[in-house]
Amino acid sequence: MYTLRQEAQEIESSLISIRRKLHANAEIAFNEVQTAKFIAETLKSLPGFQVYENIGKTGVVGILRGKNDRPCIALRADMDALPLTEAITDINAAFVSHNAGAMHACGHDGHVSMLLNFAKIIAPRAHELYGSLKFVFQPAEENGAGAEAMLKDNVLTIGDLDIDAFYGIHLWSGLKVGECISMPGPIMAGGDFFYLTVNGHGSAPHQTVDSIVVASHLVTALQTVVSRNIDPLKGAVLSIGKISAGTVANAIAASATLDGTMRFFDPAIGKILKTRLHEVCEGVAKTFKATIEIKYVDLFPPTINHPGPANLVYQSLSKIVGPSNIKDDRVMGSEDFSRFLHERPGSFFFVGCALPDGLDRPHHSPIFAVDERSLMVGTSVWLQLVEDLMVSGQGRNVTGQKKPNL
Repeated sequence: MYTLRQEAQEIESSLISIRRKLHANAEIAFNEVQTAKFIAETLKSLPGFQVYENIGKTGVVGILRGKNDRPCIALRADMDALPLTEAITDINAAFVSHNAGAMHACGHDGHVSMLLNFAKIIAPRAHELYGSLKFVFQPAEENGAGAEAMLKDNVLTIGDLDIDAFYGIHLWSGLKVGECISMPGPIMAGGDFFYLTVNGHGSAPHQTVDSIVVASHLVTALQTVVSRNIDPLKGAVLSIGKISAGTVANAIAASATLDGTMRFFDPAIGKILKTRLHEVCEGVAKTFKATIEIKYVDLFPPTINHPGPANLVYQSLSKIVGPSNIKDDRVMGSEDFSRFLHERPGSFFFVGCALPDGLDRPHHSPIFAVDERSLMVGTSVWLQLVEDLMVSGQGRNVTGQKKPNL
C-alpha cells in the first residue's frame, strides 16, 4: 500500500489538471456529454476496464474485475455542474467555466478527478483485488434525478455483476483540508419542495379575498410547523424561499405563489411535515375563503449510512487523517446518493476542501472554490478503503458484517 500511496502523490498534478479541465467545461444535469465522453475515454485507455456508457442517460460505469468477480463494491462520483454564472477571481481565473450559465459550484469536478485518478492507480493492480470494483460516474445529482435514472438502467447489476456495497465521497467547504465527516445513520437530510398557489379575487375591500394577505398568514402559520410539532433534537426545516404576487400598487392581487422546501433526517418526520403543510393550507384557506393549490415534490430521501460500512469508512479515514480529524456533524443539505443506500449497504462521507484564508465560499454560490490539496486526501481515502476491503481484507468484510468472500 505504501507504493500505491507514493504513486498517488506522484499523480497529484494529474488530479489538479483533470479537475481544472472539467471545471472549465462545466455541464449541467443530463447534459454532461463531453464530461461523460472524457471519463469513458480515460477508462477505456486503462487496462482491464469494461466501460458502459449512457447509463441513466449520460452516466458512465467502469468495471474492474479482480481475482474473483465477487464481492463487488461500487465507488461513486457525481459529475454535473450547477446552472450558475461563475464569478471570476484570482483563484479560478485560469480555468473559469467556458460554458455560460454552468459552473462546478459543488465540487463534482473534484469528485470525478479523484475517482478517475484512483482508477489509473488501481487498474494495473487489479490482480491484487479479492473481488471487483464498479466505478459509477453519475449524472444529474443536483436535480435529484440521476441516481434514480441509473437504477432504472440497472446500474446495480450491469455487467452481470451485482453490487454488494456502495460508497460515495463529497468535498465539503465547511471543513478544512485534512478534516472529514463520517458517521453511521443519517448524515444528510432529505429534501422535498412544495409550490403553493393562493387564489383570491379583487373587489370592494369588504368583498375581496386578498391573496397577499392570505399568503402572509400562510407564511407565519407554516413557521410554527417545526417549532410546535417536531422534537428540536430531531432536526427539521420548513422554509418559504420565494413569494410572488401582484402587478401594480393600487390593485388587489388575484393570486400569489409561494415556493418552499423541507429538510429532515427521519422519513417519519418528513411525513409529519407534509401532513401539517396540507392541514395548515386547508385551515388558512378556510379562514380567508380562499383556495390554495399545493404541488409537492419528493426530491431527496435522507442519506442514511449503514452502520457496518460507516465503521469501515471510519477505520480507513483514521489511517489517512487521524481519528481526531473525523467529525460526526450531520449536514442539512440533500444528496441523491441516498437512493443507492436504499438499495444496497453503504456509506457516504465528506472530505474538507476549505481554502486556508478562512473566507466563506459556500457550495452552490458563484464564489465556491476548492483547495486542491483536498483532492490528494480524497484519492488517498479511496486507496485506503479499497486496500482495507479488497486487498489486505481479501473481500471478506465489504459491508462490515464479516461475511465470507463470495
